[in-house]
Amino acid sequence: MATTEQRQRKREAVRLHARVTELSAQEVAQALQSVLGNELVSAVVGKGVRTIARWVSGDGAPPLAVERKLRNVYQIVSVIEAASSASTCRAWFMEMNPLLDEEEPVEALAAGRNREVMIAARTWVAVGLSAAA
Repeated sequence: MATTEQRQRKREAVRLHARVTELSAQEVAQALQSVLGNELVSAVVGKGVRTIARWVSGDGAPPLAVERKLRNVYQIVSVIEAASSASTCRAWFMEMNPLLDEEEPVEALAAGRNREVMIAARTWVAVGLSAAA
């Protein structure tokens, strides 16, 4: 049987999923740009910095496969940012991560390991929150 904490985490995950679903591709790109910057977003999706800037400005839209990746990354960003600052979130994506065998989350995402990075993000938040308590 699920604990109260597990149920709460599941509710938060469902709310986050609903929020991401309601955003346009442009809004997702804008949100990612504001936290990660064009270079990190570019590294994750394998598109040029200028292309990211165009999507942010509304001049074109990412292909479906890239939009899916952007949405997944935004969910992960939201998990980290909800428990810390935007600058901490950005640093989290660039640093070697012991939960990812010392790989940077941005590199793991570029390789398509979205679920693994989400698990690392949720674990990092859970450990960080319990350590702060």
